Amino acid sequence: KLDFTGQNVYNQVKELLNTKPEAVYVNGNLFSLYPIVHQLRKKHIPVLTSSMKDGKKIIIRIPSGS
Repeated sequence: KLDFTGQNVYNQVKELLNTKPEAVYVNGNLFSLYPIVHQLRKKHIPVLTSSMKDGKKIIIRIPSGS
């Protein structure tokens, strides 16, 4: 089970941002990863995921929602 308490999310996002990524790729259940995705989008880090379109696997950017 994933533990997304406030401090845990903060520490995971901080660890990711220390690497200074241009973008972050997220794979898996986006509903369970939403707290981290939300914090990354607030920091203006592009978040990417994969999807299927016309039988081909494509990479898409998750919009910020604001």
